[in-house]
Amino acid sequence: MEQFLENIKDLEVTTVARAQEALDKKKLQPSLSVAKLALTAVNFLAHWQVS
Repeated sequence: MEQFLENIKDLEVTTVARAQEALDKKKLQPSLSVAKLALTAVNFLAHWQVS
């Protein structure tokens, strides 16, 4: 279980970092929708790993 939580944390950091990189490339300001999309992706992958 501890390894699973570590994997989820790493996944969250990676997802947020990729979203930020995409924003930087497009020179856009971070928005709530981008943050929500990143969080939704993390939640989906966490649920998928548990199933």
